[in-house]
Amino acid sequence: MVDAAPALAVVSRGKPARASSLAPGSGPAGAATEGQPDGTAAFATLPEHEPFWEIDLGIVHRISTITVWNLEDAGRAGAMRMRPLRVLLSRDGTRWATVATVDYPFGGARSGRPLRLEPAFPLMARFVRLQLVARRRLELDHVEIAADLSPPPHPYVGLRDLVREGDRHAATLVARHDAGFFSNCSTILQGIVDLWELGIAVREIDARGSFRFYRGEGAETDPFATCFRLDASVALPDCLEVLPDVRKAFRASYANYTEYRGLSFDRLAPFLRRYFAPAREAAEVESALMRRHGVDLSRTIGLCYRGTDKSREIEPAPVADYLAQAERLLARDGRLRLLVQTDQLQVRDALLQHFGERAFCFPELPVTAGSKAVHHVLRDPAMLAERLLLARRLVAAVRILAGCRYLVTHSGNVGLWLALLRGRAEGLWQFDAKKALVPPPDAE
Repeated sequence: MVDAAPALAVVSRGKPARASSLAPGSGPAGAATEGQPDGTAAFATLPEHEPFWEIDLGIVHRISTITVWNLEDAGRAGAMRMRPLRVLLSRDGTRWATVATVDYPFGGARSGRPLRLEPAFPLMARFVRLQLVARRRLELDHVEIAADLSPPPHPYVGLRDLVREGDRHAATLVARHDAGFFSNCSTILQGIVDLWELGIAVREIDARGSFRFYRGEGAETDPFATCFRLDASVALPDCLEVLPDVRKAFRASYANYTEYRGLSFDRLAPFLRRYFAPAREAAEVESALMRRHGVDLSRTIGLCYRGTDKSREIEPAPVADYLAQAERLLARDGRLRLLVQTDQLQVRDALLQHFGERAFCFPELPVTAGSKAVHHVLRDPAMLAERLLLARRLVAAVRILAGCRYLVTHSGNVGLWLALLRGRAEGLWQFDAKKALVPPPDAE
């Protein structure tokens, strides 16, 4: 597993670089990261006020070291020319932060004493700039920037087979979390986003150590792989400076209880399309459910109630509040139908009885009259043979609910994935962690 130790790699070689100016006869700015240091100038600027050299690493990295080799063709006097040297970092190439100002001479290839900056902790940046705080020429032999490509500390996600692919790295994500179906999905998605921020693309997901409640006894089939497929044709964003906003809006540790209308739907969409496209088996189950129950998404209100053991996490809103909101939506159009989905038998039957012919459910999905979570109910030996099919039905039902014209849902992992797969806040009413009803931005 890669997450046992840092995975340091040089990330500056071959990346585009520029200088504030180039003196006649100078090599290009990018020459400073090519080849090996030899004590001679790779490039030189004109004499000017605070000249600089800058490199674009392509993506945001966790920078661990910056090493700069000085010229050594004029002894100590030559080394003194490159001071004070300011080191600046940026995520977007616009807003810069000074992380060091070096006001002492340093050497290079001949002395074996280059400038080596090692921050106490990795610094996140895409752009690195070296700038003289003086009016003179900036000329350097070589620059090398190394980054920590190991995954962030994560209790439920690991890495395997980390390799270089072009100017990025790629690896297999190993899922370790093993609870409810969409709780597992939340940690996988968060791991994908975490790794992408570090410049690591997930090329495969190994969930064999997870989703055990959804595989038959002794079965080797990976339920995740029969529910989702990786669509490598979906491009992920090239620039990662947008991801801190995504991570703020989506963390597996709390996003399931936040207001879903605040999710960065547009920014998360490529990750969902790439890694959570429905597998053929799940798509067939979804189509069968739609046909069997005559579902017309444009005329359907989805209602998902949080039941069973979830009161241990947050207290669910009263069923009467869900009922009242469903009545308000049904009153808008006499052609609308109500699709009721809950794992609580009493709630399902009460809602179906109240709304009569205007309501329906998917009886193919399991329910319980007790407080035990459904994925624990699946331990019943009589249900072992159906576990994998139930996983596909669960994914299919959530995808159908997510696509309904209107959606009334709760706060929790299923609620979160209903919002994520819906891909928008319009038409979504959510009972939050305090049992208050949060309307969509387009609420009338």
